[in-house]
Amino acid sequence: MTEFSQYVPEFVSDSDREAFAKGQYGERIGWGHSPAVIVVDITNQFTQDEYALGSSATTESLLDANERLLNAARQAELPIFYTRGPSDEEIAHVAMELRKGGEAYEVGDANEICEDLEPRDDEIVIEKTKPSAFFDTHLAGMLTHHDIDTAIVTGVSTSGCVRATVVDASSHNFRTIVPAECVADRATASHEMALFEMQMKYADILPTDEVVGEVRTLS
Repeated sequence: MTEFSQYVPEFVSDSDREAFAKGQYGERIGWGHSPAVIVVDITNQFTQDEYALGSSATTESLLDANERLLNAARQAELPIFYTRGPSDEEIAHVAMELRKGGEAYEVGDANEICEDLEPRDDEIVIEKTKPSAFFDTHLAGMLTHHDIDTAIVTGVSTSGCVRATVVDASSHNFRTIVPAECVADRATASHEMALFEMQMKYADILPTDEVVGEVRTLS
């Protein structure tokens, strides 16, 4: 029976653990030979208090963890991809209408990558209109172009766009790593359960220090 040595929240019952263990879920996937980093939607609207979806208290440690990971990834010369919502007002409004039933939506600088993690000139920013970084974008093709076999996924929110991206990364046969401190959600329960589900089915949930250490070996 599988030993649950990875990410398991305290509120997950013994019977639930046994159910996953019976199907041999939660076993470690491991690293490939060529990783890339995908930073999902760490934008102003999720990190700044003035936005309805934003919380600086929630994301302060997230930004610090991502900065450490990105510094290591850049030193190792790994490909780095960012995602954000559309910058075009009309496209963003249509996307919000479809999602929220016609609520007014002004983009402004909401979908800009937060200043603390500003992409470098050689790092690609992908605009998306759906939760997954892969849906209706060229991300999968770009990863294949770079011979990537391992996707390190960070960002917000854990239960939303991060989880959707992780599921699609797995569906595209990429080994998928999620540094636990590099993702965040507005609700603790959603965050914890999303990490657990991803660990059981789609990804390795690892301490950020372990991921940073692995990335540094590549340089």
